[in-house]
Amino acid sequence: GGQSPSALLEAPQTVAFGAPLTLNGSQSSDPDGQIIRYVWTRLTGSGGGMARNQAFGTLEATYLVPQPPGHPLVIGRHRFQLVVNDNAGNSSQPSTVEVIVVDSIPPTAVLEAPRTVAVGAAVQLSGARSTDVGGAITQYVWTHLEGGGGNMPLNQAFATATSTFVVPQAAGSPLAVGRHRFRLVVTDDAGNQSQPSEAPVIVLDSIPPTAFLEGPRQVMQVQSFQLSAMRSSDIGGRITQYRLSRIAGSADGPMPLGQELVTEANVVAVTQ
Repeated sequence: GGQSPSALLEAPQTVAFGAPLTLNGSQSSDPDGQIIRYVWTRLTGSGGGMARNQAFGTLEATYLVPQPPGHPLVIGRHRFQLVVNDNAGNSSQPSTVEVIVVDSIPPTAVLEAPRTVAVGAAVQLSGARSTDVGGAITQYVWTHLEGGGGNMPLNQAFATATSTFVVPQAAGSPLAVGRHRFRLVVTDDAGNQSQPSEAPVIVLDSIPPTAFLEGPRQVMQVQSFQLSAMRSSDIGGRITQYRLSRIAGSADGPMPLGQELVTEANVVAVTQ
């Protein structure tokens, strides 16, 4: 047994992040004896449970690279080496192979938003709790799915590099009162895209309307006249009820003192 054996290390060119990785030396050979030991060494890369430049010998021709729970091989290039020994004590030249760990796991989008917000108030969406197992999130895509008003057209995606997004509302064009629904999709640095995450936001009308009453400054005693609330206004919705009261003057008259007239009309005729 004077001739040295030949090592031949085989491994997949790429492997998914967190997936098992087996190194294979079964095609190694010895011309005048038999191989009795396989010596494995990790040369580059990080993560996993195989220390770099620390040889590890086995009797088997295959070796499953250890990846303890929560500590897999990191994404990127890893290089491994195999040297075989025969039954005459001869050692082979090293055989090396490079394996690229790729990120094939999609990130997880988590969209957070206030459940309710006053009309005209700022609405901030947050994707800060979104996660990616194998890399980092690089893009956040926001979409307004339901609701009117504001300056974020429905079903038009807005992409940002930051994990927060303030829904655009120009002066005089707030989000309309009622239900709104938003969506977030995130993309990681390997191009993997998450499933959508959605959140509803209810815009509440918490701004009181403004009453504006108009009528003639003077009328004849028996002359009919009109009271108008047409110039009354409401920012967040619409006026649905008008409550008119006579608060001064004689006790006699068509509108008793201190008694409310409730109506849906914004113009009331007073007949004397």
